[in-house]
Amino acid sequence: MLRRSRELFLQAEASAQRLELKESVVNSMTYEALLEAMAQNRTEAIKGADAALKESQTPSVILSVADVYARAGEEVKARQLVEQAAKQRPDDLFMQSVNAPMVRAVLELNHHAPDRALELMKAAQALDRANTESMYTRASALLMAGRGPDSAKEFQSILNLKNGSPADPTMSFAQLGLARAYALSGDHGKSRTAYQDFLALWKDADSDIPLLKEAKTEYAKLQ
Repeated sequence: MLRRSRELFLQAEASAQRLELKESVVNSMTYEALLEAMAQNRTEAIKGADAALKESQTPSVILSVADVYARAGEEVKARQLVEQAAKQRPDDLFMQSVNAPMVRAVLELNHHAPDRALELMKAAQALDRANTESMYTRASALLMAGRGPDSAKEFQSILNLKNGSPADPTMSFAQLGLARAYALSGDHGKSRTAYQDFLALWKDADSDIPLLKEAKTEYAKLQ
């Protein structure tokens, strides 16, 4: 699945290059890198983020690259870039209240500090109800904090947006999150169903994707 996604991203980037749409090219590069990071393909994620940063250093690109670095474990680079972007856009409400705190929250999650991550994201709650990545980060923090029912509710809120954004890949990550949240809550029946739904979505995915391997192992333990 990610291999095919890479091919499609390359095609889109080539088309944008021909039309001299540099911003579209860089946005495609950072988005692809983000998906790689969320699927735990860290090497590919970092490679894509590095390439995007070479093409553009606007505040929005810098913040997007910081997000990828944070999720891929490049924490020093991520911290430096998120602060740089936030400093360059002090009056950007969405950056200051949603996107920058989200990246900082991811860094806290890397250190297993979910309560600190949730505290950082409090300001985003009134603004991010259609921002699936921000919601996903909050749901992941709730899951790490051991708050299964709250986490399941947040993951389900993401999935409720599916009709409006059917192509949003965050939906499939949220489906796995929901399975994990139900398992944590002790509802193994709902957890099995959620895992089955996730595995159906990823049935054509590359078998070596780290996140998919994790999901299959977790699902097997529920049988």
